[in-house]
Amino acid sequence: MEQTDQMIPVGNIASLVEALRSGTDIVVTPFDTSDPMCCGGPSAVYALKSPFIGDCQWKVDVITSGGAAGTSSQIVVSSRKHTSGVDLTNGSQGFSEFYSFDGLVLVVAGSSTLVVDSEWYDVTNSENAIYILVIAAAASSAYANVIFRQKRG
Repeated sequence: MEQTDQMIPVGNIASLVEALRSGTDIVVTPFDTSDPMCCGGPSAVYALKSPFIGDCQWKVDVITSGGAAGTSSQIVVSSRKHTSGVDLTNGSQGFSEFYSFDGLVLVVAGSSTLVVDSEWYDVTNSENAIYILVIAAAASSAYANVIFRQKRG
């Protein structure tokens, strides 16, 4: 079915009742989705707990960084807690199928915002949380907007 302006995504009872009342087509989404959550700050590791209980997924939609022009921040988002990021200035660090870096590595220039719209990734730890490592220039910070979702039923 092709989606049109007359289709209403159904995520709750109110939108279902409105769709039935107006006679528009109903699109049932198989996931409950959280509101975007902003997490980050100066260089540190931040934990962001899912608002859902049980198996769920996460994605990054936007990252932003403060700091002066010419600087950049690295943001690593993962279900594992990392204390260091990827060394982008040294040619001696390498990753392969035998030793990979578990995490979404993002770099954003100082005083800018970047739309990421990443894929969905499973939360894979017992804390039902993800960890955001921020490596920012001195006297600056960086943030990631994260959305969680959970399959219905």
